[in-house]
Parts: sequence; structure tokens; C-alpha cells
Amino acid sequence: MLETLFFNNLYGLVYFGGLISAIMLGLFLFWRAGRHELVDSQTLLDTAAVFFMGALIIGRVTDFIVRYDFYKWSIRRLIFFNAFSGFDLYGALVGGLILVFLFLRSKRENFWYIFDFAAQGFAFCAFVYSLVLFILGTKYFFDIGNGLNQLLYTIGYLVIFWAVKKFELRKKHKGFSACFFIVSNGFLNLGMVILFKNIPGERATWVMVFSSLSVILGTIGWYLLSKRKLFVDVKTTFGASLLFLFKLKRILTNLGEANNLARILVLSPFLVVKWVYFLVKYIGRELYLSIVDFVHAFGIGR
Repeated sequence: MLETLFFNNLYGLVYFGGLISAIMLGLFLFWRAGRHELVDSQTLLDTAAVFFMGALIIGRVTDFIVRYDFYKWSIRRLIFFNAFSGFDLYGALVGGLILVFLFLRSKRENFWYIFDFAAQGFAFCAFVYSLVLFILGTKYFFDIGNGLNQLLYTIGYLVIFWAVKKFELRKKHKGFSACFFIVSNGFLNLGMVILFKNIPGERATWVMVFSSLSVILGTIGWYLLSKRKLFVDVKTTFGASLLFLFKLKRILTNLGEANNLARILVLSPFLVVKWVYFLVKYIGRELYLSIVDFVHAFGIGR
């Protein structure tokens, strides 16, 4: 019994410490990215405070709605969270962002400009949190059945964080990193739900709906913020499709084009090996540069 009590306390201590660490590291990256672009510290800290306030309230309310079978629509169970615990991370994210949008609009600040700074903070926070859950799911603690899926979550959020950091090196339109995080997070959650299918029914439905809307709305926002012209893009896509069809017709009807295709097929093993070599070389270089960028993100080595 003493051993069980010890592991219960150790589990709670590691989880709480990991959660606080994830939040603080994500907040630090958000603040550092904003200060790098000369955004006022007070604006950044006020934005973070407003986000946490909205996240705490809406996250709890969303869990109350999604897990209606647990709360039984009782306001008492909603209010007394110490006795009836529950919190929805997806609802917290939406609620926090909505409140931040209203706050920044009242301050006449660009929401997407600030959200771009927060994207790397969100990604790294999710990475650390998933890593903590993965550690808690190993044989050294309690087997909570989250080993493989939490490992994939950890790797997924690490890749998202790496991609957001790489986007910082190239000037993009406002909202680029934010929309990338929304879309990639939606795809990651959809993939995990489809792959493992270990989420309760009503919870799985909510995750699927949230993730699908994230992908759809994030993609639309990505396109609109890029200020591209729909007619031009449709015309370009149509033209590329016609060129492909004409190319395919020449291959099927022209002996010279057919010989070129046959030559490519014969040399394909060599080309594959060549592509793999350059791919491994590129990945190795990117991993090295990513580690350097990751260390620099925390102010080390500069």
C-alpha cells in the first residue's frame, strides 16, 4: 500500500511539474519571438493572461458539454471542479483564442501577427506535455495505455515546432505560421483518432469535429491571408492539367517520348539511390541546423 501511495504521489508530482514546465516554456518562446520583432512586453504578457483566462473558463465549459453523461447537466458539478474534475484542451484553445482576438481588436493590434509568435509556443508546449504523458505511460510509472500514441504525439509536435521555427527564417505573410499550426495540429489529431480508435464515443466525435474544422478553416484562412487571386489560381491549375494531358498523349502516341520514358524507367534504380542520398544529406543538415536553432531559441549560444 505504501508503494502504491508513493507511486501515486510521484505520478502526480511529475505530471504537475511537466504541465507547468510545458506552459512556462511555451510562454517564454512566445514572449521571446514577440520581443525579437520589437513587440511591447506588456502587450505580449497581457495577451497571454487573456488567453489563459479564456482557456480556463471555456475549457471547463466545453468539457461540461462534451462529457454530459458525467456531469449530467448539473451546474453544481460544473462549478465544483475539485470534486468533479475535467478539462477540455481543444475547447480551451478555442476559448483562449476567441478572447485574445477580441482583446487585440480592442487594442487595434493584428491578431494574426501576434498568433504567429504564439504558434511556436503552442507547438513546444504540446511537445513537452506529450513527452511527459509518454514518460508517465512507460513501465517505470503506471501503464495508462498511452505509450505508442503519446510517442507519436510527441514526435508530431516536435516536427510541427521544427517546421514553425524554419518558417521564421523566411518572410511570410501574417498568419502563415498560425494557420500552419492550426492545420497541422488538426491533421495530427485526426490521424491519431483514426489510427488508434481508443477514445470514448462522444469524445472521439468531438475530437473529429474539432480537428476537421481546424483543417478546413485553417486552410481557408491560410489562403485568404496569402491574398492570392482565386481566378488566377484556378486558371493556372487548369493550364497545368491540360499540359499534363498533352504530355501523356505524346507519350502514348509518339515513339521518341515513349523511348524517353523507357530510359527513365531503366535508370530509375540509380535515380532513386541518388535521390535517397541527397535526401539523407538534406535531412542531416536540417537536423543539425534545427538543433542549433532550438538551442538559440532559449538564448543559449548567442
